[in-house]
Amino acid sequence: MALPRYKDDYVVSELLHEEKTRTTLRGKLTLWFLVGLAITVIYLAYFGPVLLFAAQLPGRP
Repeated sequence: MALPRYKDDYVVSELLHEEKTRTTLRGKLTLWFLVGLAITVIYLAYFGPVLLFAAQLPGRP
């Protein structure tokens, strides 16, 4: 971790807290993205053939 040199302990603790919060938020967003991606892949794998078959059916006259 490359933080600038500060002599004030409060500034250092605030910077560390901000970095920890940012890292936690990035991890949560990545997790939610991967969960959404997995759900989408499973949905398309399960319903994909049904949707393709339905697209090939002739329309109503």
